[in-house]
Amino acid sequence: MHVITLRTLASIFVLTGVAWEAEGTDPVKVVLDQINAAHQQNYESLERAPIRRWGELNQLRPLNDLLHALRHPQSAAAAPSLATESAVVRFDAIYREFVVQLGLLADGEYRFRPAGSKVVFPMTIECDAYVDVPTALVLGVDAADCTEEIVISPVDEPGLKIEGQTLTPAGPFSLYAVLPMIVTGESGFRETNLRVSCAGRETRLPLTVFIRPSGRLTGTIQLYDGPPRPSKQEDPGQSTASEGHRTGSRARSQTAKLLVEDADGRLYVAPGAPNYTTQNWYGTWLPRFTYVDGEFDLPVPPGEYRVTAMKGPGYADFVGEVTVRAGQSAALPIRLKQLFPLEQQGWLCADMHTHARRIPLTMLRSEDVNVVTRTFYSSHKPYRTNIDKANSDALHLSAENQEIEHWNAGNVFFFNIPTSVQDPGDRPVEMTPMFHYDHQAHAMGGITLRYMRARPFSPGGGGQAQPELAVSAASGLMDVWTVMENSMQNLLGDPRNRWSGNGWPNDRIYANTYKNWYALANCGLRIPVAAGTSYGRLSRLGYNRVYAKLDGELTTANWAKALLRGDGFVTNGPLLWLRVNDRLPGDGSALDSPGRAKVNVRLVSHQPVRLVEILQNGKVVASRELTSDQNEQTMEWEEVLTVDGPCWFAARCFGETDVRYPHQTAPNQFAHTNMSMVIAAGKRPSSPADAAHFVKEIDALIEFAPNIPSDSMRQRALKLYNEARQYYAAQTGDRTKGGP
Repeated sequence: MHVITLRTLASIFVLTGVAWEAEGTDPVKVVLDQINAAHQQNYESLERAPIRRWGELNQLRPLNDLLHALRHPQSAAAAPSLATESAVVRFDAIYREFVVQLGLLADGEYRFRPAGSKVVFPMTIECDAYVDVPTALVLGVDAADCTEEIVISPVDEPGLKIEGQTLTPAGPFSLYAVLPMIVTGESGFRETNLRVSCAGRETRLPLTVFIRPSGRLTGTIQLYDGPPRPSKQEDPGQSTASEGHRTGSRARSQTAKLLVEDADGRLYVAPGAPNYTTQNWYGTWLPRFTYVDGEFDLPVPPGEYRVTAMKGPGYADFVGEVTVRAGQSAALPIRLKQLFPLEQQGWLCADMHTHARRIPLTMLRSEDVNVVTRTFYSSHKPYRTNIDKANSDALHLSAENQEIEHWNAGNVFFFNIPTSVQDPGDRPVEMTPMFHYDHQAHAMGGITLRYMRARPFSPGGGGQAQPELAVSAASGLMDVWTVMENSMQNLLGDPRNRWSGNGWPNDRIYANTYKNWYALANCGLRIPVAAGTSYGRLSRLGYNRVYAKLDGELTTANWAKALLRGDGFVTNGPLLWLRVNDRLPGDGSALDSPGRAKVNVRLVSHQPVRLVEILQNGKVVASRELTSDQNEQTMEWEEVLTVDGPCWFAARCFGETDVRYPHQTAPNQFAHTNMSMVIAAGKRPSSPADAAHFVKEIDALIEFAPNIPSDSMRQRALKLYNEARQYYAAQTGDRTKGGP
């Protein structure tokens, strides 16, 4: 029996018990070395990759390459002596262990064969009752035998669910590793078949499933209040604006998400649970959760389990341990402590950037996300629908927004629009300036949300460079800036080394985004902020979120107003509020002459926070280091600061790596409030140095404008560019016109 152990489908395979008759050459070692070298740059992402509907296996193909080497040794002299006995391939994955028997024929032939021919790959699968198990099926396909689609489908078997798959042959001979799923609730041995068909021909692969008996993990979710509700004077949500309709009368849903791990770190979810997916663009590894609405009943193998229950930043995590025995149920009541009554005081949150067609209401409730935007990424297709009514309620809104990303003009989202913005018809469309779409959105009553400046400015430098940033801000076309996005908030290491001394973080995304956000405010332009995750591609739903004070019922129009007002903050964990002279950031302040400002900061966090800072015009003017042995932290801080003229204030905080997700390299905890603008003697802040920087950017845009193909669009662009240039130039004393 030949045993091959693969750990998490990474690049390192351990091969044991195989005897080769080769003249000093081990072809398996050779191919393993080749695979390891080919995957070295992706090792981190491969190591963390979960085995779940693993379509990427056909792209990465480490198992395929290994089997191909077995069939095609490097030379005839190096050919291995293969017996007819089976080889057992054991995958030790992060979820669970399973066994697949792959038949190795003596002649080394791996071919698709018509019905009645010798079975190529008999399999025996070990799994646990009710637990979905990925199953490796390896097919060798010769184009001479089959050039059309290969359909793998289960033969109907009561009580045994097997998920099929379709393949398209590529090349004269290809090996495919297919991962159908098995779910069953009956223990013991089961025999069935997989049907493999191509171009009217069919063969059946016998499959034996050994199902171990499972136990059941059951329980309930109960929410309870933690600290007492603040008094009216202490309430960070108390605003001078009209209170409108409050959400306190609406019942909180007894929902949460569960992370269930066994003693070996394998994760277990309820069959059919919503799945987090990722493209591993940044080495991201995302665990799966079970979303629970009130009660849960999770079938798991017997063993010891650690259960973590979570429900957004407003609640403390629950961690419990339980033993499950075969054929028995183990109950685990879960109580989640509310750290702050967010919804009751009108503080709602949103994930303003997702790529998912449908997000279940249970997921929104469990993540404690009130508003989610399903991003519609095109201007060439009809707008599908604005509100997903089936997955919305009085406290949760699933709406659609539109994203336009042109690699020469910029990247922007449009929210609260009844229909999609359209291209002008000019070609190439990538040269269309963003203001063309901004004007359409505003005409429909929508708002614009600029993506981060994730790359340094360059005219025509791409969506993430945001070339029209300075123009959009000065012309009023940039309503909101999503300064916290995707999985890019990896402020690893001690944040104080990156942010103290009034410097900028080493991470280029933060340097390019926050430095420019501060500089725009220094030029008198207060841009409210938002956050998103790109869930469905890069991050967990709601991991980055924006909190805002809602005035009225939860609608897209009212949420747009709340974002524009900008009373809240962006965060990936801590809750952070700012008040200047007892006013929220959206109210601002006014002084007739130089004086002093009272700045209040309030922090509530379910994870340790180590540093809180107050900014004035982008400079750190006060800071506090926090120490605590507890995960939960609260802080109220008042500072009286000198105001010599027009300025702005903001607060930000930093914590350690998110301890809830030990399976991945998680970002450090971080939050940043909106800016509170102080108008002094009727004037806004101004900064000749920052304004001069933006003048240079606009001059580069003006120089680049001849690349815009349409004469009319080019003239509109030059007019807008010059008007924006005049705004900044006035702060530098330069009154000259920038271009034609």
